[in-house]
Amino acid sequence: MHSISIIYIIIVLMSAGSAFYGLLHCLRQLRVPWRRTLAAAALLALFSALHQILLSYGNYHDLGALHYLFYLTAFAANFGLLALPAVLLSDIVQSLLRLACGRVLTTRSGLACRRILGAAFLTLFAAGALLAEISAIKPPVIKAQDIYVINLHPALEGFTIAQLSDVHASPFFTAWRSEAMVQTVQAAAPDLIVFTGDQADGTPPERTAALQPFTKLKAPYGVFFIAGNHEYITGFKPWVQWYQEEGFTLLVNAAVRVPVNDAVITVAGLDDNQGARAGEPGFTGPDINLALKDAAPDDFRLLLAHQPRLARDYAAAPYAVDLMLSGHTHAGQVPLLNALTALANQGFLQGLYHVADMQLFVSAGAGLWQGFAARLGTQSEIPLLTLRRAPQPQRLMLEAAAQPAIEQQTDENIEGRY
Repeated sequence: MHSISIIYIIIVLMSAGSAFYGLLHCLRQLRVPWRRTLAAAALLALFSALHQILLSYGNYHDLGALHYLFYLTAFAANFGLLALPAVLLSDIVQSLLRLACGRVLTTRSGLACRRILGAAFLTLFAAGALLAEISAIKPPVIKAQDIYVINLHPALEGFTIAQLSDVHASPFFTAWRSEAMVQTVQAAAPDLIVFTGDQADGTPPERTAALQPFTKLKAPYGVFFIAGNHEYITGFKPWVQWYQEEGFTLLVNAAVRVPVNDAVITVAGLDDNQGARAGEPGFTGPDINLALKDAAPDDFRLLLAHQPRLARDYAAAPYAVDLMLSGHTHAGQVPLLNALTALANQGFLQGLYHVADMQLFVSAGAGLWQGFAARLGTQSEIPLLTLRRAPQPQRLMLEAAAQPAIEQQTDENIEGRY
């Protein structure tokens, strides 16, 4: 709890500081008087900090009408985080120019250039913050993806799996958005539905209304849930009890064997990596051996693991996993952050990967953590995965990709050629 508190304080300070510094830089380039500049920057910083404070408070309490403040505070937080890299680089360049050329930036032409830069930055960051927030709020869309499997059992040809990951129900993502997701999934009519972690930010009493629409989800072969790292923020044990009370199938290092005509799919769900760090009794992190202990050799093995970073371990031959589904990355959300996100997740960011004999699909997520409610260049999605028996050309490609020395992300356009 102590470390979480320190992290939370750092997040609040970074959010407020980046908003303050970003707007301060823009207004100073425009030569706005210092008093007005400081007042405007301080106000934006206050709203940015308030975003984090409201989000944390809303995990445990009903925000009521304060909920609507989120749309303004999210804009402030997005403005600062999007502005920070550019204004830092601009300040460095201007400092170097001052050192090399003296007072060049205070000449008439220098001041004119700075005004143009300030106006461009202010317009760009404001428009980007608004667009990023709108993109984050929009309900997810179906993303169709064929999964070609060597020697797939004929009974599983055309079997469809809908994956909802990183729903992040919260004071920001409420029941209307969950209802939209339910309608989207039910219209797609998948055979199986899986939730791969981070269903909610907050405690069960505060998130029940936002998650209640998911009780309407139906699929011929079941609906399954696993935990993500965010379930541990407010305590996972109350969530386990909530899932039991709602009649949901929550898999924590456990599996269910699902008969599909003459075939069987073992749906195995892992505890999240955060379970090993949270210190909650009874939750010790992922244990794939325990999860797969009852799987038969001929079963199609579907592994649900919120974080993709251990995919290479789970692709080891003894586990014989056919398909692993993960989320957690949100596809990086925005440029620059996507590179850091990929680095933190062993290169797995979004889409379909071949990892030895296993295939891994990483969802961009149906939602995201609202501390940074922004998407640019990515969109929320609900993958609809269809199992296909690999024809000969595709089979050769998959066998080549399965060699230990070769690991690659699938080119999604390849599938359309066979």
